[in-house]
Amino acid sequence: MIIFNYYSLQNSRAVQTPILELQGNDTIIDSTYLNTTVDEVFAFQTLPSFYHGLLIALLLFVMDALRCFCYTSVFSVAYRVGQRLRAGINGLIINKVIRLKGGKGAKSGELLNIVSADGDRLVDSARAIGAAIVPLLGIILCWIIGYFVIGWPSLIGNGIITISIPMFLFAGKLMVKFREEGSAASGKRIELLSEILASIRLLKMFAWEDSFLKSVKKARKEEAHSYFKMNTSLIILFGINTIIASLASIVTFSSMYFLEMEMPSPAKVFMMISMWNAVASLLRMVPLGLSALANLKTAVTNCAAFLETEELVPYVQISGNNDEHVAEITNADLSWNSDGESALREINLCVRKGEVVCLTGAVGCGKSSIFGALTNQMVLRKGTVRISNDVSYAPQEPWLMAGTVQENILFGLEYDFSWYKSVTESCGLLPDFEQFDQGDQTCVGQEGVALSGGQRARIGLARAIYRKPALVILDDPLSAVDRHVAKLIWNSAIRELLRDQDISVLMATHQLIFIPEADRIYHMDNGRITETGRTVEKRSKNLSCTNTGKIDGRKIMEPYSEEPSTDDPREGDALLKSKKQKEMEEVRPSASLEVYSHLIMKGSGLGLFLFMLFTQILIVVFVQGTIYWIGIWMSFIRGDLPFVGLGNESVWLNNNFYMLGFLIAGLGVILGTLAKSVAFSIMIKRVVDELIMSLVSGLLNTKQRFFDVKPKGEIMARLSKDAEEVETYIPFLIDNFFISGIILVFITVFVSISLPWFVLAFIVATIAAFTVCRSGCQAMDYFKRADLLSRSPWYSHTISVISGLPIIRVFKREVEVINKFYELHDQNSLFFYLFFCSSRWLTTRCDMISVLLTSSIGLFLIFSASGPDSKITPDIAGSILAMTLQISALFQMTFRLAVEANSRMASASSILHYTKNLPLEQSDDPINPKSDEIVTSSIIFNNVSLRYRRELPRVLRNLDIVISKGENVGVVGRTGSGKSSLFTALFHLSDAIEGEIIINGRSTKNASLSELRKSLALIPQDPTLFGGTIRFNMDPEDKNTDKELLDSLKTCGLDKKIEMLGGLNGVLERGGTNLSVGERQLFCMARAMVRKTNILLLDEATASVDGDYDANIQKVLRREFQNTTVVTIAHRLNTIEDYDRILVMDDGEVAEFDTPAKLLENENGIYYSMVNA
Repeated sequence: MIIFNYYSLQNSRAVQTPILELQGNDTIIDSTYLNTTVDEVFAFQTLPSFYHGLLIALLLFVMDALRCFCYTSVFSVAYRVGQRLRAGINGLIINKVIRLKGGKGAKSGELLNIVSADGDRLVDSARAIGAAIVPLLGIILCWIIGYFVIGWPSLIGNGIITISIPMFLFAGKLMVKFREEGSAASGKRIELLSEILASIRLLKMFAWEDSFLKSVKKARKEEAHSYFKMNTSLIILFGINTIIASLASIVTFSSMYFLEMEMPSPAKVFMMISMWNAVASLLRMVPLGLSALANLKTAVTNCAAFLETEELVPYVQISGNNDEHVAEITNADLSWNSDGESALREINLCVRKGEVVCLTGAVGCGKSSIFGALTNQMVLRKGTVRISNDVSYAPQEPWLMAGTVQENILFGLEYDFSWYKSVTESCGLLPDFEQFDQGDQTCVGQEGVALSGGQRARIGLARAIYRKPALVILDDPLSAVDRHVAKLIWNSAIRELLRDQDISVLMATHQLIFIPEADRIYHMDNGRITETGRTVEKRSKNLSCTNTGKIDGRKIMEPYSEEPSTDDPREGDALLKSKKQKEMEEVRPSASLEVYSHLIMKGSGLGLFLFMLFTQILIVVFVQGTIYWIGIWMSFIRGDLPFVGLGNESVWLNNNFYMLGFLIAGLGVILGTLAKSVAFSIMIKRVVDELIMSLVSGLLNTKQRFFDVKPKGEIMARLSKDAEEVETYIPFLIDNFFISGIILVFITVFVSISLPWFVLAFIVATIAAFTVCRSGCQAMDYFKRADLLSRSPWYSHTISVISGLPIIRVFKREVEVINKFYELHDQNSLFFYLFFCSSRWLTTRCDMISVLLTSSIGLFLIFSASGPDSKITPDIAGSILAMTLQISALFQMTFRLAVEANSRMASASSILHYTKNLPLEQSDDPINPKSDEIVTSSIIFNNVSLRYRRELPRVLRNLDIVISKGENVGVVGRTGSGKSSLFTALFHLSDAIEGEIIINGRSTKNASLSELRKSLALIPQDPTLFGGTIRFNMDPEDKNTDKELLDSLKTCGLDKKIEMLGGLNGVLERGGTNLSVGERQLFCMARAMVRKTNILLLDEATASVDGDYDANIQKVLRREFQNTTVVTIAHRLNTIEDYDRILVMDDGEVAEFDTPAKLLENENGIYYSMVNA
């Protein structure tokens, strides 16, 4: 309904399309001129006057010129309608995204497929109306003219053509079905690839590349099968369309002969042949129109399904400015879904002006749900929720948009220097700014990809404070930073800066040392508030760590920016600057012979390509030869001599001989069409499979650094839009190019035999067309590359909006986000439309060249037949003119298709360029040791140094560390000291490693990356889960039994939760959003347990859980990993206080390494100062 409503708004333009299309297809009318020309020129073999012949040629020129300009108008009107339709639909989509409930139902891959692929399908389908209507009008015209020319026998040929329409419609219905299947499969593949890119670091650490590659292959197989059926159906329709005119001619004139009817004159015979060819040309648009309509239906279905997704229903009441309570929940029950169970029950909570209110409770108790309730993300079942109109929010998982640090903090607000300085200083960001090469003007990249979790959290906190709201909602912002940094933020930002501004704070935290200082405390359990006020305070004091005290002011002033999870700050920040990012912009190469040869040799194979080409030539020879054959037959029937140079009359036997020729041609065309259709579809399938899977395989084996600097939208553009371009657009451009090109060559050779002068005209026209194409090709290449490049920021912005919906809505930046989407969309639309304009510029000029070429044939024919010694019979003239009428369309079509296919081939070239230039990791040829070679489970660093790139400074320097079998080692150090870089070295995420690392008694130099990484288990700081079953998330490689998986989940206390979700076959949403952050962390722990490795690494894995859960996790670790070497990076010192040894890092070097007791004996040591800070 949306589509048709929009068309109604553009009705004046939409109605013009079929009218202009009918005017553009004036070849049916041209056929009447063929009749006049042959009758006048060859009646009794006399020459008409020079002026009469010139007039006939001039009329032919005028009609063809009119066709050219009408076609240009058709495309111009249709594409403008399509562009407006795409813009309108995408506008509805982005506005719908903003209204989605907490991003539910908006998967980035699905949304990307809608705004990119489906949007382009709307543009391409704009001409479908004309393609569906005009052939019907053409057939009606053909029926009328045919009856007046040869009488009722024309009904036979016209009937054959008319009967083909239901066949086209049936095939079109199949194509719609196959297209919908292919689109659905494409969406699944794109969504899977989107998840892979979002979690590529974890995939590498767990060595899951092969498992996820199999998943992609499975998704691609389903997608390819649907597109194979669609492509085969469409190509067969093209083949049927090619033979329909010849079949009509053969059956009609054969019937007249066998019924002993008077055979019409050559002029009338070839007029009917030409007219049927013209109708067939119109019908040729039917498969394209049906394909476009199938795409339109798919696009409309996808858009409609998305637009019908459940929207956010506002339930939060806005309190007045003078209201004492800035947030209040009264007797409220809330759930995340309208049909789900209540996540919060009987909630009563209030926050007064200027108060600091803390939420405490175990993992999964409902703290984050409280924030969801206050930010309008849930469904209110009963009660009331009131909140101030001026609120800011810092979620537990920080969200950053692509832009500078300052842009993320200001978030659209005006710059206030003194307030900005106070906010960034209180959030501990000034030392980070000093380390950044461009300070706060450093570009953070999409989602802050190369910043540490602590940096992202503090930037998000600064954004929330800078707004100067009435209420700041903070979801455990202190868990991602070290304790002394947390102390600084608590004192400077929350207790001082916000209190001075009379700003209220509602904060969830597991940092119990801060709770006694809160004005009000709420303790939650199982979705209920169970305790409030001083009771919680007393209990929190009892649970607080004994190692609490005042922080050393000197240490606060030291640089304490957390080291990036992917790299050293000095190196990572340099890569993130705007200038560097611009340098990293992709240079899209144009298609070259190397690209074509690669696609033929690697994708389809030379043999299959040559077979397809041979069958196409065979089809053209049979189809076009039918016109030639009819001319010979007409000469035989009248007793005239056959075509010049073909021997004496005895060669041509009798009518049965001609019937046999028609039968052979018909069978040859049918078999050739089937063989060519299947061969071409197989070739396309292999080519696209090769392109997609080579790129995916390459990406999975690419160095991590690549993903830290490349925008996700840019990579996804290669895997979505470019892949679809190669699979659905380019094949038919190439197919039609071969068809039109081969027919053009055949007609040129045929005409040149009778009209040698035509060779000269054809050469001149070809040179002129090449000159025009060279200019047009440059413009089309440029605009096509600009179109593809402009999609990257557009796609990245779209993906970013989904993950940042709660922030965008709370900060009331919906209008700015939508306007940014429009701006990026319009930039792309400009280049998208200019590509079309350059294509039509080229087409119009090639069309005019072909018109002049066609007119020259008419003149050559008139003058060649004027002499008394002319050997051109009426049959030859009729054949030449019947073919000539095809040249005007074929000439421009051949050159246009060649240029457009070459320009669109930039998509394939871009994929190949990406694949070829990926910085791959070292070869993964395994050197499997015998079991007795692994004599001990240990980690040894022998003089190890690490750089993230070889030209950058070392972030680890000369490490000599020995960790024995079964030893528990804690890693501490002030932020930026190199703790996470240890894990980077262990997993070989950088290849710039000096020295030697020995794991399990074996040098990593002698092990493949996959074997190395499979020997390690990791519990990451940011829990990562995938959309899919619980079993798949636990064990993607499918190596463990159900019992083993369930036992590990039970050990981690998740058995009841998993049972609620449906057991191992229960489905987790993407990112595990149907689990709390703490539950996700426990899930990651269970996943690490089933890997059954000798080494377990924990990267601040308990930061998101409360003290009780942390204690339970430590008990599980000690019980389940007794004989396992455990290395833990910790911010909470009490987590590792009973470990065997503590490794203290400082500036990339080993500062201290001994037992906790020994380290505490050194009062001047770093560990001693940290414990007593």
